[in-house]
Amino acid sequence: MTTQQFQSQEGQWRALSLCFAVTLAIFIPYVGYATQIPAMMQDLGMTYTMVGTLASASALAGGIIVAFAGVLVDRWGAKNVTVLGLVINVFGQIAFAYAPTYESMLLARLLQGAGIPLLFLGPYTLALRWAESSNRLGIFMGAMLATDGIGTVAALYGYAIVLQEYGWRSGSLVGAGILALATVLAFVFLKEPPAYARSSSQNSQSVGEIIGSYFSVVSHRNVLVAALFLIGVWGTYSIAIYWVPTILMEENGWTEQSSGIVGSLYPLVGMICAVGFGLISDRVGRRKPLILISGLGMAASFIGAAYALWSQQYWLLATMLPISGLFAYGGLPLAYCLAADSVGISLAATANGFIMGVGFIVGGVVYPLVLGYVKDATSLYTVGFIAAAASLLLLNVIAVLAARDVKTITTDSPHAYA
Repeated sequence: MTTQQFQSQEGQWRALSLCFAVTLAIFIPYVGYATQIPAMMQDLGMTYTMVGTLASASALAGGIIVAFAGVLVDRWGAKNVTVLGLVINVFGQIAFAYAPTYESMLLARLLQGAGIPLLFLGPYTLALRWAESSNRLGIFMGAMLATDGIGTVAALYGYAIVLQEYGWRSGSLVGAGILALATVLAFVFLKEPPAYARSSSQNSQSVGEIIGSYFSVVSHRNVLVAALFLIGVWGTYSIAIYWVPTILMEENGWTEQSSGIVGSLYPLVGMICAVGFGLISDRVGRRKPLILISGLGMAASFIGAAYALWSQQYWLLATMLPISGLFAYGGLPLAYCLAADSVGISLAATANGFIMGVGFIVGGVVYPLVLGYVKDATSLYTVGFIAAAASLLLLNVIAVLAARDVKTITTDSPHAYA
């Protein structure tokens, strides 16, 4: 191995570590308040539908923004978009802490929702760009998706201790301070890969060319399949982190910490398959078979979760959740990789933005909102879980059959730099 190759690989892993660290901070505004839902409902007089609307509002705002933010990443840079997302969430977290009414809290969640997906899109795109020259797309995306597990545990367990100690308002201000530190870290240390730092081709495009390129990317078969897959993943993730802790606390008397850790197991256990499936797919050069296995496992697990609620076996519910996450996070990084393989790394940000946007808008909005509505209407959670299981069969199994594996990106890419 030459000195240049060693320095290139060292730079790749350093960049991945920084992207990973910065992404962890976003889970404070994203899911950090979940263990305080009962206290917030009492303080602000919220119904279950209103609680579901809080999660759906942030997902809706995020989905609309991120669906088109990929173009901004291509023109302005992934680092700048990452810093922008952090700044937005510092102010959003402060507004959330001081919200005197439900309506003002809803506005704060809309603001946070506009910034949260930028903290996925920016670092994810940076990781893909750094991985391009060494064909490590699967393993790098698997590592980035592992932030969901570590970040959710930190937010639903570690941060839950802060909120319990200081209350959800003062604790939210502590979260704003952590986000401010992450903003400084991102601004000072994050860097674009050399080839992308030098490239100015995207900035020279006309408006018509940008629009044409956007629709060419988002209409690709594999990009659409990945977007449908994300709907199921984000939807069930939202149920796991927002509703399952509440179910365990209300229905079976679990503590905030214990219910929070169960909710966080969905992405935490998923880290195993996120990295493992990514490594395997890089080696064999295929994504579709592993994505299909992921969808089948998710659907089966949520069928089990619905049965657990129907039979009031809450230990079974707590068991089904991490099993579902194990399969979900096996396919999630590969869905992004499948899209990147199909359109090229130089357009991966546009594809990722659309994929995330559809996932946020449909999965993140519809799933928690419907579950809250069903609970208010029937006093039962079971029907909502049955509907979720049916949607997984459609979006994460049947739709995946339409995908086509393509030859993975090689170092012949025009943006390869090593």
